[in-house]
Amino acid sequence: MQFMGELPQQMDANLRMLTGLQDRLRSNESSLRLLEERRVFLETQVKMLAKAIRTTATENAQSVSLSSGPTTYPLRTNWPGRRRNLRG
Repeated sequence: MQFMGELPQQMDANLRMLTGLQDRLRSNESSLRLLEERRVFLETQVKMLAKAIRTTATENAQSVSLSSGPTTYPLRTNWPGRRRNLRG
C-alpha cells in the first residue's frame, strides 16, 4: 500500500482513495463528537447522582422527630440498646 497509485495513470484511483479516506475521517470525527457529548452527559448524570446520594445520606444522618414531643433521635441510633434502657 506504501507505493500504491504512484504512477500518473493511477490518478483516478488515488483520488477515489483520497475521497474514501476523507469520508472515513468525517465519519470518525462525527462519531467522536457524539461520543464526547455522550461522555459529558454521563459525567453530568454521575455528578447529579453523587450529589443526591450525599444529600440523602446527610439528611438520614440528621436528627428526626419520632414523637410529637421535643425529643429527637438520630436515625443511626442503637435501637436495641435504647429498648433495654426503656424496659429496665
